[in-house]
Amino acid sequence: MTDFALLSAAQGFYPIEHDRDGAFRWARQRFRLRRHQGQHYLDLVLGRQIAGRLTIESNQRHESHVELASGWHEYSFCLGQAINAELIFAIDPPLVEPNRPLLGAMVRSIAWHSSAERHDRIEAARANAILNDHEYRTGVTILRSVPPYLRVTLEVKCNIANKEPCVYCAWKWMKNEEIGAPAYDLSFLKGLGSYLSLAKLVTDCSYGEPPLNREFAKIVDLIATSDRALTFASNGSTLDEKIRRALLGRNVFLYVSIDSATSVGYARYRDDGFDRITANLKKLCDEKRSHANLPHVTVSFIVMHSNKGEIKSFLTLMHSIGVDRIKLLSLSRENCMDLDGRTKQRGSSFVFDYEDEILLLDELDTISQDARRLAENLGINLYIDWEDFPNHHGSDGNLPLCSEPWKTLYVLNRGILPCCYGRKPLARWSEQGPRSVHQFIDDIFNGATMQTMRHALATGAFPQYCLSSPNCPIVRKATADASHLDSRADIQSCSKSADWQPAPFHKRK
Repeated sequence: MTDFALLSAAQGFYPIEHDRDGAFRWARQRFRLRRHQGQHYLDLVLGRQIAGRLTIESNQRHESHVELASGWHEYSFCLGQAINAELIFAIDPPLVEPNRPLLGAMVRSIAWHSSAERHDRIEAARANAILNDHEYRTGVTILRSVPPYLRVTLEVKCNIANKEPCVYCAWKWMKNEEIGAPAYDLSFLKGLGSYLSLAKLVTDCSYGEPPLNREFAKIVDLIATSDRALTFASNGSTLDEKIRRALLGRNVFLYVSIDSATSVGYARYRDDGFDRITANLKKLCDEKRSHANLPHVTVSFIVMHSNKGEIKSFLTLMHSIGVDRIKLLSLSRENCMDLDGRTKQRGSSFVFDYEDEILLLDELDTISQDARRLAENLGINLYIDWEDFPNHHGSDGNLPLCSEPWKTLYVLNRGILPCCYGRKPLARWSEQGPRSVHQFIDDIFNGATMQTMRHALATGAFPQYCLSSPNCPIVRKATADASHLDSRADIQSCSKSADWQPAPFHKRK
């Protein structure tokens, strides 16, 4: 992560800004950094809307040139032993914005190091991501690249659901889907080969609580490197001292699901663990300040009829705890809830009726306006899913309708899927046979079904798989199906932690 105190002392940077992924600074077309003594490599995460070229020189006139791709990318620059003073960076062509002429690029992070292995790993992942983006933009149906965004399952057990599932969790449905799945342990993850080593982000999509995995600390060590992030969702009750130690200082995006501002309200949906969860969160947010402010902590709140009046109190409470971001989610209609039941009794006085809890879009929009005003007053980084869902088609009408089948791979315990809104796997693990995990994924990822999907999306049509996934916001927007317009899709109920990643400037959890 960026040491913005360091950048504030450097020349050529504008003040800190935030987007949905966190903090960054705009660098001017020319900016300066002082090299750390003895460090031979410089890592920069840079973002630009268009391609360009970066030139580096020192006061010894040593120069090097690097081509910059559009989008966010991590670059590792080999500086050599001869450069030991102030470095001057120049980016062409410049970007021009009102009141800020001659911009170079957005800078997300900066790190100095001397690891040739890390340098090679970063450059390999960047080359793959750039090739992948080219294949997406040109509508290639058989890919030479691997997706830069990987989705996996880390745990099938849940300390809440093993007793009584949350009222909006399709627990029985998922447990039926998981029958025959392999164990997602350290060995399985290593068997993913290049699908893991070239990934920029690995996201857990478990119907379970990842810290319950007996190898959790080792899995964090494997996935969450300096140049690759791990994202997972937790109910928060497992974030004890041991788990916090595994997370502190690591490149992890943690999402904790809390849908109430009080212990009484929380018990309506989950259990009696509210006080323990908020205490764990407070300790983690305090402890991570001395560990490069990592992991990054987001709390989520599903906005429903029964808790819509708690949003103000929730934002205020989370602000006092010190979380990095708050995410408001909408509750969607999901057929997979049928097996678990849509009406559930909690305690003696509360009945959760799934359909009655869903809010219409007009009311959600009013709620979001009030929430944004409060968040701005408190200085809170707020994400609202029904407003902020990225346009994957972008402004270029020649792009495929969706980038998921190119940029994201879902290797889940219930099978291999093409996107987070899909419910039917393209292949289940019972079909693997004698093939290795890597070969099995290869065959499905570039198989006939995926080729057909990519061809349809690249030619401006939705394949049947997409049309059978009505909760997808892209499909709904394009088809303008009035029966779905009253509840913007959230995947919380049937895929609690899936996180879209295909848009070049956005990440979503």
